[in-house]
Parts: sequence; structure tokens; C-alpha cells
Amino acid sequence: MKRALIGLLIVLAIGAGAGAIYIRRGAPEIQVNTSPITRGDIVDTVGASGTLQAVTTVQVGSQVSGNIQYLGADFNSIVKKGQIIARLDPSLFEAQMQQARANLSQTQANLVKAQSDLDRTKVQLTDAQQKYARAKELAAKGLVPQSELDAAKIAVDTAQAGLASQEATVNQTRAAVTQSQASVNQNQVNLDHTIITAPIDGIVTQRSVDVEPPRQDRRSHYRRRDDDHRNQHPLQPRRAAIDYTAVREEEPEEHHAHRPQCTGHDVPE
Repeated sequence: MKRALIGLLIVLAIGAGAGAIYIRRGAPEIQVNTSPITRGDIVDTVGASGTLQAVTTVQVGSQVSGNIQYLGADFNSIVKKGQIIARLDPSLFEAQMQQARANLSQTQANLVKAQSDLDRTKVQLTDAQQKYARAKELAAKGLVPQSELDAAKIAVDTAQAGLASQEATVNQTRAAVTQSQASVNQNQVNLDHTIITAPIDGIVTQRSVDVEPPRQDRRSHYRRRDDDHRNQHPLQPRRAAIDYTAVREEEPEEHHAHRPQCTGHDVPE
């Protein structure tokens, strides 16, 4: 019985295989495309329209006021962290720095002079004390009058008061040196702040400033033509307020189908 079942199964298997071969005989051959492995960019297409939102938005401005001298980035510019994106006119801050350094040099010289006067006052006090001691010995022996002894005592008291006054002058001059050094440090910080750098890597999404025109050109903006066009308004200069916004990272949360447009506008010259 087992041999009959085994034989039947073998016949069925052979028939099924022959039938499959017969059915696929007229079908087209399967085409397989192969390609070697290469390295390249993955292109991501836009799947929906929307507004691009930055992961991180940073408002970039200046801690000091001044005229814009240089712009190193514009709308949609790609910037790197530490890149100079704007520079203020440093001439005023450089002048203040020179003035602060001159004041520091003067106070340091005053300190040296006050210290020298203090040393001289100490010598005068020592001399007065020695003369007073000698006058006391002579007065004890009756060799000098009492008035000379009193004069020597007054000279010692005067020298002691002068020493105390000169010590106070030295301390005051030292405080002035410290104050002048702090002024130099503050002016150096202000001078460093005239250079504005990008705090992060990203793209500039808005620029609200423009390069300030030269002073002579700015005066010319206010001139009016000497003609009969009285209805014309006087030309206004470009304004350059420090409002540099914003540097954003290059990895958005969602894609959009069109590039955002710059919303700023310039006043006609």
C-alpha cells in the first residue's frame, strides 16, 4: 500500500512540473537590470507645499551704535559660525580707545610722581626727627634756647602731617590708575563689538540694514532741486538701524515648494 502511495505522489510531482514548464514556455523572459554600487547624493523631492520653519532662529545685532561700514552676508546667504557678517565704522571707538590709553599713561605718571614725593616726605620727616632729638639734647644742657627746641618739634609735626597727606595722595592716584585701566578695557570691548559675527551655522533669512553712505553723500540726500516742482518731497537718506535677523540652521522641519522672498525695501535715492 505504501509503495502505491509513493508511486502516485511521484507521478503527481512529475505531472505538476511538466505542466508548469508547459505553461511558462510561451511567457516572456524576466528581465533583470543590474548596476554597480556607486556613491552619490540622495535627492529629496517636495511632497507638499508649506512654510519652511527653522529649527533654531537667532536674532543677531550689535551691542554698540554706529554706522554700517561693511556687510558680509545678504538675504539667503549661507554663513558659518564665527564668520564676519557686518562691521560698524570703528573710527569713533578707536578715538575713544586712544583717549583712554592716554589717560591711563597720565595717571601712571602721576602715580610715579606721587610715590617720589612720598619718598621725599619720608626723608624730610627723618631729618626733622634727627634735628629735634639733637635740639632736645642741647636744650637739656642749656646750650640752645627753648624757642629753637619748639621750632624743631613743630618741624617734626609738620613732616608727619605731610607724610600722611602724601600717602593719601598715593592711594588716590592708584585708584585713578585702576579706573583708567577699567576705561581702557571698556573701550576695547566696545571696539571689539563693532565686528558682528554669525553665532551659528545657517542661512540669513532677513536683512534689515544697509551700508551707510559716506557723510558727504548723506548731506546730498537732503538737498532739494531749485526748480518749480514744489510738490516733490525732499529725498530721504537710507536708514541703517542695527537689526540683523536671523541666522537659521540648514535643517528645516518641513519642505516647501517655493523660496521665501525678502520683505525689506529701500527708500529711493
